[in-house]
Amino acid sequence: MFSERHRKTVASRVRAGRVKLLAGMTALGLCLTLTALTPGHVSATAVYKEEGPAGESGLVDAVAVTVNGVHAVTVDSAETARALLREIKAGYLTPRTESAAFRESVELLPCLTAPECVMAPADARALLDPENTASPVALTVLTMVTVTREEAVPYDTETVMIPDGYEDETSVTRAGVDGAAANTYSVIYENGREELATLTDSRILAEPVSEIVTRGALPGSRYDSRGVYIWPTTGVLTSKFGGRTISIGSTNHKGIDIGNAAGTPVMAADGGLVIFAGKNGGYGNFVAIRHDNGAVTRYAHMRKLLVEEGQRVAQGQQIGEMGRTGTATGNHLHFEILPDGETRVDPVGLLTGKLQRR
Repeated sequence: MFSERHRKTVASRVRAGRVKLLAGMTALGLCLTLTALTPGHVSATAVYKEEGPAGESGLVDAVAVTVNGVHAVTVDSAETARALLREIKAGYLTPRTESAAFRESVELLPCLTAPECVMAPADARALLDPENTASPVALTVLTMVTVTREEAVPYDTETVMIPDGYEDETSVTRAGVDGAAANTYSVIYENGREELATLTDSRILAEPVSEIVTRGALPGSRYDSRGVYIWPTTGVLTSKFGGRTISIGSTNHKGIDIGNAAGTPVMAADGGLVIFAGKNGGYGNFVAIRHDNGAVTRYAHMRKLLVEEGQRVAQGQQIGEMGRTGTATGNHLHFEILPDGETRVDPVGLLTGKLQRR
């Protein structure tokens, strides 16, 4: 490509650090391009023309476009290169665009190259196209736009503690309502896709309304077992635990009977899980509750049941109404306690307080 004199001249310039050789794959093949380097910003064209006209070597004046210091494309002039770069940016501009730039460092370097290495603008454009994911020299266009968006302002939640409630008991006493704000962002787009939004201003349009929630202060659940038993109903103790003389029913009484008017409320003696609720032979309408410590309490002869099997109940929660279903001579509640879940014992010694006679 060069005469021997020209090769020696270029070699001396390269050794002096004033000229570099750029080898780049273009749409037309592998081309060798001579470009200027500092110091002195002496162009390769000027270096070559010190020895004679460009035409004598078969090289032509051109402009190399580098991307992050790597030779990307070679076109016929700086005007062509600038037009290509403007066209690429223009594809991502909108009426609201405030600025546009390439993420990469892009330089235009005057050079000498073989005519076949000068690319057609369309070919150069294709290699630099930001959408060309296969190109190692594809550019990235960054644009900045200021936008204002109406956005929700989340409401806060205020919690009010209820001293005699349990922590699993919550209630919304006032629903929260989101507010609204006009938020202004400086938005940076990368090849037309939002990359980063920085909040620069905010104006409240509507204040949010806080949600108010009540929550119990006591640990655990209302349905946990307390480990102690309350009297399951009110009335009169009509039959004690153990042996008895009776014309109807068992002579070895496995519980106690509490008599009162039909419909008198029957409560769970302690919190737990209902393991049976329904008719049970001579027990009539019957409920059995397993407590957290494995104990079981049993309630018989009720006229109406208010719980179902599988339901958890709290201590003192009504589970039915007193009656005389099954084998019974009058309205009463037959009540049993099985501390180990199997053996029935006298409930009276395990019940707290005194039987109320209401």
